[in-house]
Amino acid sequence: QKSYEWEAHEASTTCVAFAPHQYGLMLASSSADGDIGILRYDTVTGQWQSSKIQKCHEQGVNSVSWAPGTADLSAKKRLVSAGNDNKVKIWLLNDTTNEWTCEKVLSGHTDYVREASWCPVTNKGQHSIVSCGIDGNLVLFRTANIETDEWKSKLLEKAPCPLYHASFSPCGSFLSVSGDDNMITIWRENLQGQWIKVPRENKEREGMN
Repeated sequence: QKSYEWEAHEASTTCVAFAPHQYGLMLASSSADGDIGILRYDTVTGQWQSSKIQKCHEQGVNSVSWAPGTADLSAKKRLVSAGNDNKVKIWLLNDTTNEWTCEKVLSGHTDYVREASWCPVTNKGQHSIVSCGIDGNLVLFRTANIETDEWKSKLLEKAPCPLYHASFSPCGSFLSVSGDDNMITIWRENLQGQWIKVPRENKEREGMN
């Protein structure tokens, strides 16, 4: 049974992502109209509240992903988005004004960025984001301290075809990537913090084919 419908986007809705459970029932949407929508269910009134982050990316937003939640209710809420302006952007919520602002612009692509995904877990405070795009780039962004340190980027792969989707496993130690070659590739982080592509024969042996 449909419980709610939101019609504020003016072009195709490209992605919908629920927020971490610590934030309550809340979700974000991205759209080809260049905006990001935020929906939150108010348990007091029993109503959905909505807002928009406007003009996030020129020519449209392709994906949106939440930073991991924490037990600290005072922790800042963040989103990462990918767009057709070849950029990855991090958005920060001001809890006082309830306004989202662009905190960081991450570079690593020369064509449309199809997806940016925030790792659902942190490692000793380290945050990770992976992005992929039409240029075939698979880029990993990391920061040791999200409040004080800059994000560092590393090109994991320059694929010979466009890449469309990249996402972390729930534990954060695996990546799955798909592209225009009809394949799904799996990456695994080793104990040295290096991301290694899992060979096809290993995927078949482990039932990952």
